[in-house]
Amino acid sequence: MRCDATRSIDALARSSSREPDAHARRRRGDAVERLRVPMMMTTERGAGAARDASSATTRACVIETDARDSFATSQAMIESLSVVAAPDGTAAGALSASAISDHAGNIWGQSEHFPGFNAEEAKNLMALFADPIERASEGIIVGGSRYVFLNGGDDAGVVRGKRGSTHGIVVKKTKTALVIGIHGDNLETRQVSAHVEQFGDYLASQGM
Repeated sequence: MRCDATRSIDALARSSSREPDAHARRRRGDAVERLRVPMMMTTERGAGAARDASSATTRACVIETDARDSFATSQAMIESLSVVAAPDGTAAGALSASAISDHAGNIWGQSEHFPGFNAEEAKNLMALFADPIERASEGIIVGGSRYVFLNGGDDAGVVRGKRGSTHGIVVKKTKTALVIGIHGDNLETRQVSAHVEQFGDYLASQGM
């Protein structure tokens, strides 16, 4: 779908590119001919500027549409990630919060109650994946909350943690993404882990 601004600029480009009638120019004689060159240069610059503006506006429209599509896709993925399915395919329960980010902590999509995730937390999480034995005591920190590290690492492609007796976290790492699932006592960590890992495997299959 084209933006209104693009249509307007296209019309401007068409009007700017009209050339003076050749016979009329000849009738006007040398005096008018001397004026014709700067006039044409101005017209060409106007048409070129209009074309450039039209191209820029078209690109802006495409970017805007892509951004809307990307946002809609991310939110659809988050909705899918938020619901944990039971083995029989029915909904076992919903995650307390979930998100998808890149390895630097830039959020691609998040649920309404996701507590946040920053670059420092992402850096520490990546270090935990790389060396879970050395970094285990630091735990998993997401949104300022610390979860006791249970198990996992780069070999498994996932880390799991607990906070108190009611909250747990599972983070699946793919080539470019971190899939984060936080749950309450309505779900068990093993259920959430299977769900988050499966979701991460799907992203990995898409080259992410």
